[in-house]
Amino acid sequence: MTNPALNTASVTDILAEAANAQFRAADFMGEGVLRGIAPAKVNLFLGVGPARADGLHEVENVMHALALHDVLHVNAHPLDEAFAREAQDAIAAGSDALAFAGTEGQLLVSVDVVDKTTGLGEAQASPLRIPAAENLAFRAAAALAKAAGREAPEHVRIRIEKQVPAQAGLGGGSSDAACVLSCLAQLWGVDAALTAQVAATLGADVPFFLKGGCARYIGAGESFAGALQPARTPLVLVKPHAGVSTRDAYAAFDADPVLPSEELLAQMRQARTAGEVPLFNGLANAADAVQPEVVHVREWLCAQDGVDAARVLMSGSGSAFFAEAGSFAQASALATAAKAAGFWARPTSLSRLRAQAM
Repeated sequence: MTNPALNTASVTDILAEAANAQFRAADFMGEGVLRGIAPAKVNLFLGVGPARADGLHEVENVMHALALHDVLHVNAHPLDEAFAREAQDAIAAGSDALAFAGTEGQLLVSVDVVDKTTGLGEAQASPLRIPAAENLAFRAAAALAKAAGREAPEHVRIRIEKQVPAQAGLGGGSSDAACVLSCLAQLWGVDAALTAQVAATLGADVPFFLKGGCARYIGAGESFAGALQPARTPLVLVKPHAGVSTRDAYAAFDADPVLPSEELLAQMRQARTAGEVPLFNGLANAADAVQPEVVHVREWLCAQDGVDAARVLMSGSGSAFFAEAGSFAQASALATAAKAAGFWARPTSLSRLRAQAM
């Protein structure tokens, strides 16, 4: 059976088309394209415990979704043999935008990532070079296909328009993976329970993004412990251009752990709304050690007029910080000033959003 979206173009042509500034999903991806959103998050509270025997850490984690989000386009079509061979040739020739998965290599996944985190317009946006096989979105598609028992040859196409920067502690990759799960679950008729099971195998943050809003997680970060009433507080996000490796941050934490007090833990556990959660991040000192540029961001944010230093916090393992603002206009003004100071910045707000097909 011929793939209707692919029968007139080579792999090279398709990849070039998908990166076109005037991208139109239906034109380049065929019928049945789902558009999805993948919100960023901040950690209102991140208490990290000592490493377990398996190398993971016990955490007490309260996450809150943001209005800032990536946009995804996802579809799936039967994969014909001719195109499968062409894709194999393209991979052998060095293309990293496609990868095969499945027990028999029957699932072809192509991932097109356009990086808009620089603030440039669509016409100037450039591809973010992450090999498809290394993208968590690929792993999400492969894992859901396996769990759902999809054995027929199939081509899943994913386009990710990145507004959430990498290595920022904002969960962009995990949210993209959750959005892929949501879109493919709708296309394939996979129920929510199985989709959630797959999400838990992909990383600690992925299950949260399927729920969104504000929630507490425990264990290694993947176990849901309760929802909190979300807020709509305006925020400014600011980060240095350098990122922080999560692995390096945890290694620095292990060398000099910072644990939350029992008083803080009790306050966080008793919170029923986002506004009642005490702001705390046990990885903040570790990120300082790994990437000194984060210190400059914290100091700059805390020194700004109208910013309460007690309401400034690094998210996740960094390198992004958030600061509460009295209004979206104030958040926008702070973002403008941060960009002028040489930082990446965005105004946004806390949100009820979750990763989902729209």
